[in-house]
Amino acid sequence: MPFLVTPAQLARRAELYHQLAALTGAGVGLIQALDQLQRHPPSFGFRAPLRRVVERLNAGSTLGEAITAGDWMTAFEQALLEAGERSGRLEQCFLLLASYHDDRA
Repeated sequence: MPFLVTPAQLARRAELYHQLAALTGAGVGLIQALDQLQRHPPSFGFRAPLRRVVERLNAGSTLGEAITAGDWMTAFEQALLEAGERSGRLEQCFLLLASYHDDRA
């Protein structure tokens, strides 16, 4: 993420995580949810990073491995999502990140 972050950028990031939580909570697989969001992202800037994550997941990477490439996600987000992946509680991590970014916005 860039050094200077606006409230609108934080709100769009919160929307991304909210949509991921809703999709995965409804039973949509992670790759399918990410693929759907990369085709219809809350912000155009998410399209390319999400496409790279989907490509890496399809190639056999874990989510933790797939999200560490590039600088579009903070270390906090990466650590929380890796923990969610390991614990099987990704949906709750998506909700936590959505709330976190909403609060910061």
